[in-house]
Amino acid sequence: MRPYIRTLGVRLLDVPYHLDIEYTYYIPDPVEEDFSVGDFVLVPFGKANKKLCALVTSIGQTENYSHLKPVLSSINQQLSLNEEMMALVRFLCDRTLCTAGDAVRRIIPASAFERADEYFLAAPREDRTLSLNLKVSAVLSFITEHSPVTRRRLEKEFGAEIRPALKTLLSEGYILTDTRIREAAGATEEIASLAEDADLSSLSKPRTPQSYRKILELLEENGALPASALIDAGYKLSHIKALAKRGLLHLTKKEILRNPYKDIPVDFPKQALNEEQRSAVSALAALMDAEGARAALLYGVTGSGKTRVILALCEKAVSEGKTVMVLVPEIALTRQTVSVFYSRFGEKTAVVHSGLSDGERFDAFKRIRRGEVSVVLGTRSAVFAPLESIGLIVLDEEQEATYKSDMSPKYHARDVAKYRAVAHGALLVMASATPCVESYYEAKAGKYNLVTLSRRYDGSALPSVTIADMRLSEHTPDECIGQVLREQMQKVYERGKQSMLFLNRRGYHNLLSCRACGEAVLCPNCSVSLTHHKTARGARLLCHYCGYSIPVPHFCPNCGSEHLAFAGYGTQRIEDEIAAFLPEAKILRMDADTTKERFSQDEITAAFGKGDADILIGTQMIAKGHNFPNLALVGVVAADSSLFLDDFRANEKTFSLITQVIGRAGREDGDGHAVIQTYNPENETIRRSAAQDYEAFYQNEIAVRRALVFPPFCDIAVFSFSSDEETALRTFSGEFAGALKHKQQSEFEDVKFVMFGPFEAPVYKVKNKYRMRIVMKFKNNKRARALFASLLMEYGKKAQGKIALSVDINPTNT
Repeated sequence: MRPYIRTLGVRLLDVPYHLDIEYTYYIPDPVEEDFSVGDFVLVPFGKANKKLCALVTSIGQTENYSHLKPVLSSINQQLSLNEEMMALVRFLCDRTLCTAGDAVRRIIPASAFERADEYFLAAPREDRTLSLNLKVSAVLSFITEHSPVTRRRLEKEFGAEIRPALKTLLSEGYILTDTRIREAAGATEEIASLAEDADLSSLSKPRTPQSYRKILELLEENGALPASALIDAGYKLSHIKALAKRGLLHLTKKEILRNPYKDIPVDFPKQALNEEQRSAVSALAALMDAEGARAALLYGVTGSGKTRVILALCEKAVSEGKTVMVLVPEIALTRQTVSVFYSRFGEKTAVVHSGLSDGERFDAFKRIRRGEVSVVLGTRSAVFAPLESIGLIVLDEEQEATYKSDMSPKYHARDVAKYRAVAHGALLVMASATPCVESYYEAKAGKYNLVTLSRRYDGSALPSVTIADMRLSEHTPDECIGQVLREQMQKVYERGKQSMLFLNRRGYHNLLSCRACGEAVLCPNCSVSLTHHKTARGARLLCHYCGYSIPVPHFCPNCGSEHLAFAGYGTQRIEDEIAAFLPEAKILRMDADTTKERFSQDEITAAFGKGDADILIGTQMIAKGHNFPNLALVGVVAADSSLFLDDFRANEKTFSLITQVIGRAGREDGDGHAVIQTYNPENETIRRSAAQDYEAFYQNEIAVRRALVFPPFCDIAVFSFSSDEETALRTFSGEFAGALKHKQQSEFEDVKFVMFGPFEAPVYKVKNKYRMRIVMKFKNNKRARALFASLLMEYGKKAQGKIALSVDINPTNT
């Protein structure tokens, strides 16, 4: 009888969707580890036996393993996924139709994995270049001379299209490939300590530097010290190492957990809750104490003190030994927000967001996983924090589109938060002054508990609002700021108060067009016009999609005419216009151009909050999460800009943005005013946002969506296709649509849907890739996702890497 041998079922982390299935490998005798589901291993894959990282998904045994490949080794078992995280991987794969690798890399920071580098080296053979062309021969010569060579170095030397040459050399046996794993290393520092049996007599020898004795005296007096501290004190690293070599001191490495917020100033005094806040805390605390998972929508007007309610709930959960997860939109995660939570929980707080370095994110992950953290504060990806015993999950500003990922896995943080709340029996609180229509509908239907804060914390009034009809305003065509807003800004400035202007468009002008032929100056790589920017290099036209940039031309690229004219305006032009009529005012601007540096957004908001500027101009970065005590006026420069977008959520997004931004005014003393500039003053969305009447807006919007069958009365799926070959793309997307209909009429007759397309994406070409889409209305269930998965499998193979395809279920931008 043949002996049984252990086997592992694994999912590879770096394969496309159509190859993302479970593969079986046997465990050879030299590998002695005890493997568990959730471990990571290194395995050979494909004809070239390329070494790939894989996740163990099952464990078995077999008699016949002659057709199987062996497991090569385990990978950092400290990263192993527990049962909850494995279930979360399956949840993401099922709900978003992503690969297991994409799910794993969302849960674990990329820098946590060992780095696998592919190397190429020359094979021993005599007929070196008999059948090779010049380019392939050049690649072989380079590999022979510099062997072993990484793929990255070869691409740098010969360009990204080196794959065919390498394939030829490998298949002909001229070169060999190998993968070498480098362990992921965290930050460390060297600690110097005095050796117990140090023989100091050696220091009396002639020509021994005096610094040697002084270093040892410092260590004797202070105990162990970082080597960096000794260097800062003026001692040389070579002297420290020389003492270590003589055995007079020891140098040991100590792990450093990087935390850029460790020394953040804390200034958020506790204030007594008002009656309405106490009632909200009581209702939510009762839900937290109830058996099993619960969900609640905390709906409160701007300035009602939702943050203080959330803090009270966090304190309750932590005091009971539970952990807390608080998610905020990227644009609202300022140092001010972090300071609030550090004021309550100190270094028991971990912050997770995209502005951190890879190492800082990895260190936060380690602190959380080790149980050193009670509260995780972060953006969308923080929903995957490996917390144990979660008692409370909060989604602040839950309506924000940034909670939906547009990269695989295309998850919504709300869906993952619900899943984790159920897994832990926790309370999920979604908070907003302008909840998304779907969430408010669920609350009205009783699926969520609705808790309301109907007035501002201190009883102050909401800002008064003026709708300025720009059709009647006395301003020139070149001016962006109308008469009403201009006069209000002047009055506020004279009173020593601050103003804030919101325009969700950066740059100076929208476009440059030719008056002779009517054509706009377009990006050669994308099907969009170039935006005019003033830069340190002078005036330039810039593509906001691919970064392409040129100086402003003097002649039309299309017809050669010199009659060019700018149109539209952005935040840069607003800044110049204000400087012209308020020359003494200090102005700050916050948009993607002024916040490229790390923490620059925090610096701008802190400066404005301290009163270092009179006027703040910005895009949606300034709309949420800020509390400026001296802010008296908010101006919405172009309220119509998002109103007529090709998106069924256009009204909702416009209402939310306007309501949120005008809610920044008068938060301290109630002396706030807002001016909304519009060419559509009778528009219902504009009028209801001016009245800050969410209930009226919701009733109208839900009636429209019910009549036209849009979410929450259906689900939306968007299939996206992209390729640099336009004809092939159109053919492929058409065939995909046909296959979708055919499958629905045969094996998936129970799946009902309405399909639109294929048609061109709103921006047809981006970075020289053409894009097509199919949009579907359907019911999101297992059968529908099974239909989608079968098509992604089938057409992923047909695409052969030339066409990228993906599906996004319930995207926030359609």
